[in-house]
Amino acid sequence: MKRRFQIGFLRSQGLEPRHRLLDIGCGTLRGGIAFIDYLEAGHYVGVDSRPKVLEEARQELAESGLEPKEPELVCSSGPPAMSGFDYAWAFSTLIHMPDEIVQAYLQAGLLGAEGALYANVLLGESPQLEWSGFPVIWRPLELYEEWAGKAGLHTESLGPLHELGHRSGAEEGDSSVMLRFSPRR
Repeated sequence: MKRRFQIGFLRSQGLEPRHRLLDIGCGTLRGGIAFIDYLEAGHYVGVDSRPKVLEEARQELAESGLEPKEPELVCSSGPPAMSGFDYAWAFSTLIHMPDEIVQAYLQAGLLGAEGALYANVLLGESPQLEWSGFPVIWRPLELYEEWAGKAGLHTESLGPLHELGHRSGAEEGDSSVMLRFSPRR
């Protein structure tokens, strides 16, 4: 369900095979397999901070027969030194990143002039929680807007995931809000 949602959502936002996509926090390629399959060869870059998870991702890639698509998997705790992406995708990842890493991604200049970064976030304030060793962080929308503004990006809220077709049955995940960050024009 999550894989179908991810590729379906980005395609509904205009993703085409010719576009370059950065998958922030790609993990074991839950969404990445569908992206790699859909995109032209060499147009997918996945970033994750966990080497063991990227090993699993490479196995998943081999098992899926998608190695000829030449995806690039990068191990890094921050943004890669790359730019010109048409789309960047951070599905359930910004909610686990410390403030300075989120700001670094927004300020990294990853997007092309017409590019967009889509990220689902938890808005508001809540007690500090943890998931698989990662913190679960709620932030006010105004904070994302402030950080994006400093990076020359516009912030737009697209609504909660359940209104966008994501229905996992997990209230917290389904009620997270999809944000779109794009260069100010």
